[in-house]
Amino acid sequence: MRNSDIKELRPGTPTTTLAPGIESGVGRVVVLWSYIEAVLKATIFNLLGVGSREGRHAVREPRIKDSVLLIKTLLEINNIEIKGNLEKLATGLDDLAAMRNSLVHGVWIVIDGVTYLQVTTGKWTPPGHKGKVSRKINPQGSIISIEDLALLVEAMELSAGAVEGLGHRVFDALQASPRKSLKLIPVFDLHRSRSLEKSKPPHQSSPA
Repeated sequence: MRNSDIKELRPGTPTTTLAPGIESGVGRVVVLWSYIEAVLKATIFNLLGVGSREGRHAVREPRIKDSVLLIKTLLEINNIEIKGNLEKLATGLDDLAAMRNSLVHGVWIVIDGVTYLQVTTGKWTPPGHKGKVSRKINPQGSIISIEDLALLVEAMELSAGAVEGLGHRVFDALQASPRKSLKLIPVFDLHRSRSLEKSKPPHQSSPA
């Protein structure tokens, strides 16, 4: 996104009409994010040795970055070593979380025929300002292009694959540990399955 596409907004008219590419991009971001959260939850529950029901009641839902760091701590407690830089993964997911939250919680408004995503939470530095100001007082507006969303979706696809890989490595390590008698939650393969489905030839009906 170009800096020229980010500005301090004056009042505009909220809209629910967006370009089809924008709507589908936002939807893909939402779906990928819920998938990432689900895989991280399953991984945490496995490390704690609890089922999904127990885990949903007993474990709070931390920020996405804290979920990864919790997994890192639980791995250390269980003396399990796996490949991968979890701190780097946590930081990357934290950056994606900020973008995802803006898309989900922001409001799309129209000013002079131009559609902006308006964000009114947190602080930012508007163009021409030296210090940070509250977005509640000075809303931030961004022009979101289809190209911007495509890059975000691509980053989330890569992160979903990294999180899924982490979940599988933890699952395999637990199965090989003295705790293998515990009933583990299978880590999802939805991300991988979608890629496999794309590679399959189109279904052909049998001749009558």
